[in-house]
Amino acid sequence: MKEIEPNQIGFSAWQFGVSQIEGYGHQFTEKTNLLFYTASNGHWMGLEYDSIPNGDSLYKKLMDRFTDGVRYSDKFEAGIKFQVYEPFAITVAYEKQIIYPRILFWKWIGSEILAGLGEEIISHFSKKIIEASPTFGPFFHFALINAYKYGVYELRKKRMNWPFATETPLMNEGFNVGMTFTF
Repeated sequence: MKEIEPNQIGFSAWQFGVSQIEGYGHQFTEKTNLLFYTASNGHWMGLEYDSIPNGDSLYKKLMDRFTDGVRYSDKFEAGIKFQVYEPFAITVAYEKQIIYPRILFWKWIGSEILAGLGEEIISHFSKKIIEASPTFGPFFHFALINAYKYGVYELRKKRMNWPFATETPLMNEGFNVGMTFTF
């Protein structure tokens, strides 16, 4: 287990859910390609905290809002997958996750609709770029759509259902490096 810094909260979690992945890239040979992708994920999860900074009761009260049952979370992932040779690929990705203390259904739906409209506008625009420039278009799509998603998650950092007045969610972010073997 990783050593936890004095000002951090350590937790463990289980989760199950669904993912939607889309991306564009380049086919170099029949068995070698490069894919720039974005993923949206929805999960139901259970949390258990391992440590609280200095045993602080304020942190404990906050974490109890997230650990007293099953919670919904969503996350986005921005990644690059390099298929070196057909059975072997290397993936590098950044992910940002929001864990909701409660679902306020109508505010959550409203926030998701607004974010989805912006994402569709960017997707439509970036597909035009891909048509005009198949070489650079996949990278521009990757950069535009993931910058937008990152911005939406940053807006939700203080208000979980931005732009609506709601409480602060639990946020988690990380970098992933992986290898895939396909049989």
